[in-house]
Parts: sequence; structure tokens; C-alpha cells
Amino acid sequence: MRRPAAVLAVVLLCLVLLGWGLGTLLVPLIRDADVAAVHALVTHEDRRLVSVMRVVTWLGSGVTLTAIGIPLAVVLLRRRCHTAVALIAVSSLGAVLLVQSVKLLVSRPRPLDALLDARGASFPSGHAGEALAFYGAVALVVVQTAERRWVRIATVLAAAVLVLAVGFSRIALAVHYPSDVLGSVLLCGVWLAATATVVSRPAARSQPPGSVAVRAARRAGR
Repeated sequence: MRRPAAVLAVVLLCLVLLGWGLGTLLVPLIRDADVAAVHALVTHEDRRLVSVMRVVTWLGSGVTLTAIGIPLAVVLLRRRCHTAVALIAVSSLGAVLLVQSVKLLVSRPRPLDALLDARGASFPSGHAGEALAFYGAVALVVVQTAERRWVRIATVLAAAVLVLAVGFSRIALAVHYPSDVLGSVLLCGVWLAATATVVSRPAARSQPPGSVAVRAARRAGR
């Protein structure tokens, strides 16, 4: 386990440096477009849309993800799906560390037109990135283990809709700029892919040919 852990540590460090670079060099270049996009959304929104966005954004909060993740982990552990639990946990916790590290390094102020109380730096979006890392990992577990194709497709679509909705809600509520959300999706998307590759393959090598774990790793590697 030492080698996979070392690989993930290096990947995480590289992503933190990438996020730092993006937030320091690229984001300032598109600041005017960011401000204009947020202002346009806030100006044309009505109370009903804001109410809906407040509910949607809650689906990407740490409290919600934890409330879903703990019971899910218990169920998976009872079924001896240890690799699935490791994938979801490492992806989710790593995304939190990644996002918070980049926030500290970049320290970008949030939009002034915020319709929701939010603390901390703006870049990158914690809700969007952490939602991608968690729901994406859950979807990957289903894709790797579900036998029926429609279940795999439905799960991936549901995860994608959730992540997109959470990301849009952060912009619509003016607590993040578009580049905050896009940067977070990029960073956490790469982290999810790296985690899936590193966590799944050692488990597959330890299983006999034709086992569920082997099929899972092969799907992950496609």
C-alpha cells in the first residue's frame, strides 16, 4: 500500500501546484468576464430560482456528503467491498485537502453580490469539486460492479446532473465565479481519475481471473 499512497501523494501535490498556478496566473486574466457573468445572473434571477438553487447547492455541502457517505460506507463494508470504500474515501478526502490547500495559496475574494453566506476563499469551489469527487466515485463503483447496463448509464447520468447542478448553483447564488467552478472540476476530476486508477488496480491483481474486482479494474482502465 506504500507505493500507491506515494503515487497519490505526488499526484495531489502536483494538482495543488497546478491549482496555485491557475489561480495566480490565469484567473486574473478572466476576472472581468467572471464578474460580468455573476452580475448578469444575479440581476436576472427571481426569488423562486434562488430558493431552488439554495436547495441544490446543499447537495454539495460537506455535511450532506458526509451524511450520505458514512451509511454508504457501512453498507459496502458489510458486503466486503473494501476497494469501493477506499475509492470513495480517498477521492472525497483528497478532494477536500486539494481544494482547501489551493484556497489557502490563492486567497481569491468571493463575489460581492453573494446571495448566500459563504466563508473562505473563492478559488476553487469546494462544493463543486467535492461533489464531483464523491458522486463521481460512487458512480464509478456502480459502473464497476453493476451487471445491468441501464443501471450503469443511469448512475453516471445522475452523478453528472448532480455535479453540474451544484456547480451552477454556486455561480447562480454568486458565492463563486465561473472560473472557480471550472477550476475545481478540472482539479478534482483529475484527482478522481488518478484515485480510481491507483486504488482499483492493486485490488484487481490480488483477485482471481473473472472476479468482480478484475472486471472492475478493466472497466476503470478503459
